[in-house]
Amino acid sequence: MPDEEEPSAGEAPPVPSESKPDPSAQRGESAPFSSTSIFAPDNPLPDGHLRIVTLTEDFTVSDPAMLVKLLKSRRIHTFDDVISPILPDGRCSVDRAMEVLRLRRPGRFPWVVVWIFVLLGLGAVFVLVDPLDLNLLK
Repeated sequence: MPDEEEPSAGEAPPVPSESKPDPSAQRGESAPFSSTSIFAPDNPLPDGHLRIVTLTEDFTVSDPAMLVKLLKSRRIHTFDDVISPILPDGRCSVDRAMEVLRLRRPGRFPWVVVWIFVLLGLGAVFVLVDPLDLNLLK
């Protein structure tokens, strides 16, 4: 006669009455492909903080400028998700969050205009002073 604890060939193994907690939840990490909502009431996001969700890690930063540092150090990517109440929809990609929070450096357009004026000024000085005696103005 088999023991009562051993399941027979056609039966499913008994389920323990108490469930063991997920070890990744104890460390503060999210389990991969978790179906739990990150907007859960037991895990609120402090005001002004951003949560960056990657495939392997979750980051919570208090300063939006940290997005640039994390991107430069390649810990996050532009396609990763950013969650924060300060964003228009509450969630968007890192790239879009940087646009919304205006973290991008201004374009190179102002510097191009400055260099054009510098080169035009040097050209005018060269023609007016005429150090090579080219007689360009005669």
